[in-house]
Amino acid sequence: MALTAQCYETLNFGGRHTIGQKSDGSLWGWGYGIAGQVLTLNEAEPNPIALGSQTDWKSVALGVFNTFVIKQDGTLWGCGSNQHGSLGVNTTTLFNPTFQQITTASNWVKVAPSKYFTLALKADGTIWAWGQNDYYQCGNSPATAQELVPLQVGTATDWVEIAAGTSRTAFAIKADGTIWGWGKNPSSIIIYGSSTQNVAFPTQVGTDNDWVTMSVGGQHILAQKTDGTLWSWGSGPSMGVGGTPAVTNTPQQISTDTWKTFSAGGSTSVGIKTNGTLWAWGDNSNGQLGDGTSITHFLPTQIGTDTDWNTVHGKYSPTTMATKTDGSVWYWGTNYYGEFGDGTSYNLNYYTTPVQTVGICVTTGCAVPSGLTATSITTTSASLGWTSTAVLWDVEWNTAGFSPTGTPTQTTSDNPYLLTNLTANTSYEYYVRAKCGVDSSAWVGPFSFTTNTIAPCPTPTLLTATNITTTSASLEWTSTAVLWDIERGISGFTPTGTPTQTTSDNPYTLNSLTSNTDYAYYVRANCSVNTSAWTGPFNFTTATVGIGEITNTLGVNIYPNPATDMVMLDYNLTIPNATLAIYDLTGRSISKNRLTSEKGVLQLNTSTYQPGMYIIVVKEAGVILYQQKLIIKH
Repeated sequence: MALTAQCYETLNFGGRHTIGQKSDGSLWGWGYGIAGQVLTLNEAEPNPIALGSQTDWKSVALGVFNTFVIKQDGTLWGCGSNQHGSLGVNTTTLFNPTFQQITTASNWVKVAPSKYFTLALKADGTIWAWGQNDYYQCGNSPATAQELVPLQVGTATDWVEIAAGTSRTAFAIKADGTIWGWGKNPSSIIIYGSSTQNVAFPTQVGTDNDWVTMSVGGQHILAQKTDGTLWSWGSGPSMGVGGTPAVTNTPQQISTDTWKTFSAGGSTSVGIKTNGTLWAWGDNSNGQLGDGTSITHFLPTQIGTDTDWNTVHGKYSPTTMATKTDGSVWYWGTNYYGEFGDGTSYNLNYYTTPVQTVGICVTTGCAVPSGLTATSITTTSASLGWTSTAVLWDVEWNTAGFSPTGTPTQTTSDNPYLLTNLTANTSYEYYVRAKCGVDSSAWVGPFSFTTNTIAPCPTPTLLTATNITTTSASLEWTSTAVLWDIERGISGFTPTGTPTQTTSDNPYTLNSLTSNTDYAYYVRANCSVNTSAWTGPFNFTTATVGIGEITNTLGVNIYPNPATDMVMLDYNLTIPNATLAIYDLTGRSISKNRLTSEKGVLQLNTSTYQPGMYIIVVKEAGVILYQQKLIIKH
């Protein structure tokens, strides 16, 4: 690499032109410029030229014939071709050699231009589109020849990644990791079946929920999962799966390797594996894959043997650009319009292997992370991820809308990084920067996400108290939960909201009670992360043990006591044919019943009894086995 080379912090490639940003924030461009995409109307610009004097640019994205930039203040600007309204500036002026502001919005975070239509993502998670819409690629109906201003795509607010294909197709990824497509449906890339030529609105492809980024070509798509593996679907050798299946909208894995970066061209694909090797596959009729041959490859084919490749960009054009970790910049394909930036143009040669442009370099000290995501979101945590070649990162996060301080809240070597101790149903934002020894990259963000809402904890219903004895009662309720809080006390007590018991038992046996005492209890469901409302009180009275009564050693239980219209006798005796009799206080027999079995339940109708005290006696062959007072209330 020449010592006099012009170095840039970032390089963006559109297929026919390149835009670089220097450390002072200034933009420089070279290559095809006839539409104003490098702020001139010259057909060829073989040397880097300054794109004005402004330095407050934050990010750059290139279409085939235009250039888009987002400023530090979040506003969006564009220059170059406006064919079919692809600049989104509400005019039909075809060539624009000056930057034009696109709406007055100041929350743009990403742009994905195609040839004649453009997608953009806002910080609020909405997608907007403009330009050619003849196959619904703007995600709006009806289909139109052009849309001059940005239109929102659907109503969803959880989009995190966008990509525009080279053939009127658009794709996007949601915060939950699902992937969606709309627009033209070549090779069943969205919906399987040749009868479906277009898809008007975002439609989910497959059911996987671990997608993080993608690149869309003419008949195929490349998409990467959270584990770093690369997948494709559509049709053609550019899928990289050997030619089978020939056409599919089911994602097919491209080897078991993990990939550092990748890019889809019109009918080609290029990528760099995590080991730094460069690979290409697809149509190679003109040697465009860079392997020195014109053999079409249905599987990834390594380009050379170097292991220090860093980035690669393939677009809808016959030229490809790549960079190495030493900062050197390489091109292959055609250099007709000065695409290589080496001072030459109108070159009729076709370069079938990478050629270094010695006058241009890219700084590699500490690259800015990209592709921010938030996945595996729960009520209290989220997994933050990004694409970066660094091994250490600073993260600053807070609730949505906070003003970043530049002071990290976390420094981590984990990517993805698990953020915990969050609040449910709350919107958050985070920024991230790479750390490279003593150097750090610029911060990138914000990326917004919202924690899940805690599902309501259902309140128990139908409280009861059964199997009441002098010292215990069985409390029961209807509930779908598995854990409950109970608060109990003497009837009429004021509940504090502090449980006296927490139990997984339903029914729950309450012990150590006092006989002939009125009690009340409340219950609520305990769903770990939250609780239901308390329900109650439910009142009950323990059984009475009176003076001179024979202690219950035979398993006799009478309830309720006091009673009104009905009394239940639950007995478990050791002998059959016992007799149960009820007497008033004068000794007059009110009722007599034969207990024909040793064990059972007898129901007594007391609705005709006068209020007062009665004596219940169980005896056998004249011998009293059990005796208890019964109180009747009306």
